[in-house]
Amino acid sequence: MSPPGGNSAGIELTTAHLRLLTPQTLVERLDDVAASGPRDLPARQRTMRATLDWSYRLLSAQEQALFRLLGVFRGGATLTAIEEVATRSGSVRSDEVLGLLEGLAEQSLVVARTVGAIGRRYDMLEPVAQYARSLLLGEEAVHAVRAHAAAFLDLAEQAAAGYAGADQLGWLDRIEADEANLLVAIDRSLDGGDAETAGRITWAMWLYWWLRSKPLVGLKRALRCLTADLPPPVLARVHLTAATTSYAAGQVPASADHWERGFVLATELGDVEIAGAARAGTGLAAMALGDLDKAEDRLRQALPLTEEAGDMWMTSLIHAWLGTILLARDDPAGATTEIGRGLDLARGRGDRLAIYVALYNLAQAAMAQSDHSGARTHLTEGIALSEQNHDLANLAYFLEALATVEYAEN
Repeated sequence: MSPPGGNSAGIELTTAHLRLLTPQTLVERLDDVAASGPRDLPARQRTMRATLDWSYRLLSAQEQALFRLLGVFRGGATLTAIEEVATRSGSVRSDEVLGLLEGLAEQSLVVARTVGAIGRRYDMLEPVAQYARSLLLGEEAVHAVRAHAAAFLDLAEQAAAGYAGADQLGWLDRIEADEANLLVAIDRSLDGGDAETAGRITWAMWLYWWLRSKPLVGLKRALRCLTADLPPPVLARVHLTAATTSYAAGQVPASADHWERGFVLATELGDVEIAGAARAGTGLAAMALGDLDKAEDRLRQALPLTEEAGDMWMTSLIHAWLGTILLARDDPAGATTEIGRGLDLARGRGDRLAIYVALYNLAQAAMAQSDHSGARTHLTEGIALSEQNHDLANLAYFLEALATVEYAEN
């Protein structure tokens, strides 16, 4: 146990400056703030660094090792993630982590908080995290960074498999809680020459970025990955990430180019699933650019590929997009049938993304047939799903369409 007042030294030192600086600026200028502190305080309290040095020396060797390791995380982590990184890095035994975390929490160096259904996460205040990172050096830092990236690659790929199923919301929330860890894992992997890990995480994250309306975050990482030396299977997938995020960001010609590049690579590799998704993407881009004939041709080329690959998620979307083309050709009845096929596939899998794409298109078909009640039903369900997914872009489309329906009836 630390002496009375020991862990409050940083608070005593910085409280007066809160009247002059925002919390963020205070974090960025900790050294300046510390240097301007009262001179009549004991030496260990004159700087934030000295305060943290003093607290760190009170820790056992194992607590110090875990404290340094925690500097590799961003935004905290679950106990499971910390245990996994500790095991992979070889710094602390997995069965020791919980007890060591409790010791760090008693010293006010770690904060435990509950995040919804995700449960407990363990975090540090930013000045403490910066200090921990400053101690993580040399080979220890290399092992920690690699272990962190490997652990969060596993998480990202588990989530990617889960997005297409009924637990989509749970996985989206889980990834949102660890987005900072995943982004830093991508950036560090690229900086450290491990482009494959960076590319795989980037590919696994694309649907999260799409559903949570963060295309520019994903596009930045995808484009950076594309400047690295990626294995061809990963390169094809990163092109698809660049395509989807470009499309969602309104950069449709760029998205068409990335989807085409991904299609060529996947075809050369004999990767039917990626080839089907990429070909469907070129159809979607053509539709957005107003070339309906090209869009239909590309989508119909994609359909047997996605069916062969067993990719029912993409198959359901293709049916919805083909229905959109029929609607644009003034065939709302045919569109309703085509989109209905996609909706049935999506409902069978509990896939919210494909469901609300189909619902929006069905609402458009209903409006074209003056079926305002049917359109309202589809849009109301779509609004609920968009809110559940925190998909603000799609929510805006649904609300605008619902306003059109209400106006048409009045």
